[in-house]
Amino acid sequence: MEDMGFSDILNCRFEVYQNNESKGPSKIGDRSTSDVVVRIRTEEGRDDWIYCHSDILINKSKYFADRLSDIWPTCQILDSRNCVEVHCQEHDFDYHITVLRLLYITSDDITSVKNALGTLRVAFELGCPQIVSTCVNYLEAVPWEESEEEEILKIIPAMGPQAEQILARLQPVNQSAIVKIFISAIRFATSSPPSLMSDLKTSAQEQLEYMLTEDDDVPLLTADDQIRLETRKCVNRLLSRFVSIVDSLLGDIQEFLSEVGKMDSFYAILTDLLWVFQIVSKLEISREFVQTWVETSASLLKVTEHEFLKTSANGVNTKILEVTSKVLEAIGYGNVVLPTKMRLDMVKMWLPFARLMKCWVDTEIPSGEHDLFLKSDSEIWASLESELVSLILTLPSGDQAEILVEWLDSTKIRYPDLTEAFEVWCHRSKVAKRRLGMVDGKNKSTKTSPKLKWTTSFRDGLLLVRNMRLFFTTHFAQKNESKGLSKIGDRSTSDVVVRIRTEVGRDDWIYCHTDILINKSKYFADRLSDNWPTGQILDSRNCVEVHCQESDFDYHLTVLRLLYITSDDISSVKTALGTLRVAVELGCSQIVSTCINYLEAVPWEESEEEEILKIIPAMVPQAEQILARLQPVNRSAIVKIFLSAVHFATSSPPSSMSDLKTSAQEQLEYMLTEDNDVPLLTADDQIRLETRQCVNKMLARFVSLVESLLGDTQELVTEVGKMDSFFAILTDLSWVFQILSKLEISREFVQTWVEISTSILKITEHELLKGEVNGINSRVLEVTSKVLEAIGYGDVVLPTNKRLHMVQIWLPFVRLMKCWFDSVTSNEETDLFLDTHTEIWASLESAFVSLILTLPSGDQAEILVEWLENKQIRYPDLTEALEVWCRRSKVAKRRLGMLYGNNNKTTKTV
Repeated sequence: MEDMGFSDILNCRFEVYQNNESKGPSKIGDRSTSDVVVRIRTEEGRDDWIYCHSDILINKSKYFADRLSDIWPTCQILDSRNCVEVHCQEHDFDYHITVLRLLYITSDDITSVKNALGTLRVAFELGCPQIVSTCVNYLEAVPWEESEEEEILKIIPAMGPQAEQILARLQPVNQSAIVKIFISAIRFATSSPPSLMSDLKTSAQEQLEYMLTEDDDVPLLTADDQIRLETRKCVNRLLSRFVSIVDSLLGDIQEFLSEVGKMDSFYAILTDLLWVFQIVSKLEISREFVQTWVETSASLLKVTEHEFLKTSANGVNTKILEVTSKVLEAIGYGNVVLPTKMRLDMVKMWLPFARLMKCWVDTEIPSGEHDLFLKSDSEIWASLESELVSLILTLPSGDQAEILVEWLDSTKIRYPDLTEAFEVWCHRSKVAKRRLGMVDGKNKSTKTSPKLKWTTSFRDGLLLVRNMRLFFTTHFAQKNESKGLSKIGDRSTSDVVVRIRTEVGRDDWIYCHTDILINKSKYFADRLSDNWPTGQILDSRNCVEVHCQESDFDYHLTVLRLLYITSDDISSVKTALGTLRVAVELGCSQIVSTCINYLEAVPWEESEEEEILKIIPAMVPQAEQILARLQPVNRSAIVKIFLSAVHFATSSPPSSMSDLKTSAQEQLEYMLTEDNDVPLLTADDQIRLETRQCVNKMLARFVSLVESLLGDTQELVTEVGKMDSFFAILTDLSWVFQILSKLEISREFVQTWVEISTSILKITEHELLKGEVNGINSRVLEVTSKVLEAIGYGDVVLPTNKRLHMVQIWLPFVRLMKCWFDSVTSNEETDLFLDTHTEIWASLESAFVSLILTLPSGDQAEILVEWLENKQIRYPDLTEALEVWCRRSKVAKRRLGMLYGNNNKTTKTV
């Protein structure tokens, strides 16, 4: 063929074409009729030769039409017309062959979305409109997997208008269509359809929640007044059915339970309520739900007391607990603001039920999915505990004290853990007098007027001005009436501009309405009245300029916005305080009330409490309901808390409650400590008596344990938990001595320790405890240090023989312990352990010196001789005792001679 001319090639190709016509439709791969080869290649080495026909390639593919045309750069080269090379990616290799095959058939031969997408991608590149149309029609008509949708969105949009019919399925619909779907779904999801439709209802509930959820995408629906109104109606109907069922249960629960399906209905509606609370929370319309639950709580708890439901963590009780948790969360965190009495009632009603349910769950063997759920889902218990603590801390301090006393007095304090509430109460109560004392001083200062300024000047023509004002007032009033309620910022209906300015240059103009400003703000009522000095000037009525601090700029805007709405729109303590400060200045009583109700109902951080005390007290008497949380409680309440805490802290609760006991011990010590504030409690005979009784019970347990150790130390040490108990009670004794010292009733403790010191030392000599720095020896050392200090400094007066006995038996032990401590290999853990004993060694040394110096000089001499003869004289350093003994001994004859001479007695030789 190389010897043939160009005209010969054309003739040859014409002959092939005539032969093809005579033989019928061409077939791909038919070598006998093919006049062109398409070679498909990849970089990875795949290579395939497909025998094709130029007429089909030219007619059905723009790419091949260009390649085989006379205008192609290599068209005059024979091989470029007989063999077309196509380079492609590995993943598109098979799709190129598919496209070539589809050029030869008329039927749609696409069998999957994946195949259609790959074929479409190649067909689009090769300019094959018929195949592109086939793929598009297929994709538009069949369902897609989610992963396939992502692939479609990578390929289809680049195709321009052809993509529209496919993308129509993925296009966002308009808001009205979404709203219709949402409202229809909420009506169905809050209804009571037949049980066979329960799966549909569950699906509707899931999708409604999904529509409002913000995850990787923004929520599908942005709530407006229409959505909130429709949802509120649906939820209220659901709540009405719930209240009706509760009432019928109270009427005759036995009849209700015996009727088939009634309890299932009750459980189902509780499940719906649990779900719907998520919806109303997202839409910020949970107030009516919460109020209904609060009002129904007493009846609901009566229902749970029925024998059928009592003493069991069943499905109904479980759902009641879950919904209650959501409601308490909304109240405790201030999402729904309720009066103090309602919050107190909720705590008093639901705290015992939650505690009882936790007890059932912890003790029962799982018998169903609900028990398993509660056992596995610790979040509900943690959430309830947090909510109850938060709710308690929003109550007046006296009510908090009552709840905490009941909690501390409980014989089985397990749940909820109110430690945080207890600690905050102690702190607030202790600092209350100082805080409120500072406040009283501030209240005596003269209240300054708001820093509100305006700039105007008098003009002539007052009559003309009055007529113009009358025109503006009438004109805008008619305009507002025709358009409905006024909206802040609505320039078309506004008749006054409020200009907010700061010294640093922030400046904002807010279009407002005179009637709203006058009715809801005393400042603006005065500012826009005829009695105001510049009231006759038009500009002063059409533009009111307000100067403020930079920190209050946004709060001024918030106050203006709140003048126009009826709902409570406060979302944080910081916002409430800033808004309140400005609302007081501008005389907006309704907003002041809203802020106070919010602050009174929500928990505060300590830093927020300080800010509250700067702002609130100046507002007396409006401040009383807020300050009730910070007021010092009466002495009787403090005494009850103290005694309850002492009983618990000196008891032997289960190890699971050790953290609670530690916290109680810390708070008791804090209550008696004088720091920046006077002690919270001043001890009296009742407190001392109760504390002494509690400590004596602890000491009795300790003595009993020591005696049992002496009976068979080996048995006790090897028995699991016994040595832990000994260590625990020593730790408690070390703590309780601080309390006794503060109350000045440590005598019995010291006497008991003195009496059993010998026994304690025998225990420390056991092989398992001897010769090492362990927890028990360390605790023994701590308590002994405190006891020796009390004796040595005269806080507890003991006879000479007992003081001498304490020195003689404890000095060798202390010296040995110091030697052990000094020989311990240093590491991070032991360094921390040893550092904590630095003060103990100094205290012990000082106590021994003081104690030795209280003994007769002969006994002192014996102790000092033993100390001086010790080859390893390190600790304790008795140098001070030696110096005092030497001085006393040297001057003794002179001193006593003078003494006897003055008494006219015979001089004795010493």
